[in-house]
Amino acid sequence: MSAKKKEIDSVATAPAPTLKMGHAEGVTEPAEYDAVQAEVQALLQEGAEMQADIAIVGGGPGGYVAAIRAAQLGAKTVLIEGGALGGTCLNVGCIPTKCLLASVETYLDVKNAKEMGVLVENPRPDYPAMLNRTRKIVDGLVKGVDFLMKKNGVTLIKAMAQFEDAHTLVAGGRRIKAKNVIIATGSQVVKLDIPGLGDDYITSDTALEMETLPKSMVMLGGGVIGIEWGSIYQHLGVNVHVVEMLPNILTGVERECAAELEKSLKKAGMKISVDSKLVRVEPGANGLKTFVLETKDGEKKIEAEAIFMAVGRKPNLSMNLDAVGVKTERGAIVVDDHLRTNVPGIFAIGDCAGRLLLAHKASEEGIIAVENAMGHDRAMNWDLIPTCVYTSPEVASVGLSEEDAKAKGYDVKVGKFQFRPLGKAQAINARSGFVKFVADAKYGQILGCHIVGPHADDLIAEAVIAMAAEATIETIAHTIHAHPSLPEAMMEAALATIGEGIHS
Repeated sequence: MSAKKKEIDSVATAPAPTLKMGHAEGVTEPAEYDAVQAEVQALLQEGAEMQADIAIVGGGPGGYVAAIRAAQLGAKTVLIEGGALGGTCLNVGCIPTKCLLASVETYLDVKNAKEMGVLVENPRPDYPAMLNRTRKIVDGLVKGVDFLMKKNGVTLIKAMAQFEDAHTLVAGGRRIKAKNVIIATGSQVVKLDIPGLGDDYITSDTALEMETLPKSMVMLGGGVIGIEWGSIYQHLGVNVHVVEMLPNILTGVERECAAELEKSLKKAGMKISVDSKLVRVEPGANGLKTFVLETKDGEKKIEAEAIFMAVGRKPNLSMNLDAVGVKTERGAIVVDDHLRTNVPGIFAIGDCAGRLLLAHKASEEGIIAVENAMGHDRAMNWDLIPTCVYTSPEVASVGLSEEDAKAKGYDVKVGKFQFRPLGKAQAINARSGFVKFVADAKYGQILGCHIVGPHADDLIAEAVIAMAAEATIETIAHTIHAHPSLPEAMMEAALATIGEGIHS
């Protein structure tokens, strides 16, 4: 072993300093870790080789969580990230949209304050201020992830990575030897080549760069991304027209929930065209563009200032996977329920491994992949992943829809409870939507729960825990829920499922 290699191994594998928030006696400041990290980076720049138990490629919600868990288990851990820590979710996805949506909801609350007995004159949105608040929150959270890497002694390499062989990565001219590699490269925006459009469009990756809002916009795609961003823009005064090629918006969301949300969005002024395909874009007058749609009834033309391409995301397979023989299917890395690829010692998690492209799925997969790499035996359960649509009102689901349960051969019973008669919903002026349970008629097994309404993303957790614990629908129905509260809707829907509804 060369002196240089011994040097970098001793630096990179030295115990991480104990890092805690605050300035209590005996607490080591992050500067000590920074010095170690700087020394590692300098040695790597000189072409030295680094040893690791686990190397993780990608610092999104899957990769950075995996790095923390690996460090907790005592692994020499390297995290390689070519962009900003936090990935798509933190920088341009989940967090920014939720920040903006919170601003929008505050504006709507103030705008409708008269209903609550509060008089406010001329409320109006300040979009630049909303953007500034969003960017500050994102920046703070990114710095928080960086601190967590330091706190847990994870060596961070800021570069793009490629495989040299199954246990060797090259990143920025540096070589990292790892017993196990976890691929967490995320996803990228799907872009369509539409005649006349060129590159003149907005995507979820670039939306935060738009300092001022157009007066009108075509939202190309009625999936989660399109509906979330479309809802934000519509409530801020943009005339949004959603164009969806499929027969319904939010394909994959329980149909009654999607229909309830669609009704609310249309009430807010949003236009929605389904069974419609954008075939070309033509110049229009007065700074507008003409978007030509192909529909069942022939061509239809829409005029708008801008277009947001929201036709989805796809796994990012930018690493040279063929060089080490990692198998892919339908554009995603193939993994088993332990997150193992077909190549021993290589795991894949998050968006690049397909299925649901969700941050919380990626985080759980990261934890499971690390534990398996360290000799544990844990399997991923993809059936109990909650999905949420952050609109106004929100939508959240877990498990099977009524249609899917019947298609699988279950004899189902269904119960539903509207938020409207609920005392808490009336008190907070959030009456729209409902909770719906789908259960097995024979055993009472909860097969699915679907919510559209206030705080749906919070309420769904009760159903997820119940399903994970294999509780029956009777368990929720007969559990005392606080009054007045929104979770009462969960209890009431469960009671309705077993034919004991009180306030239905």
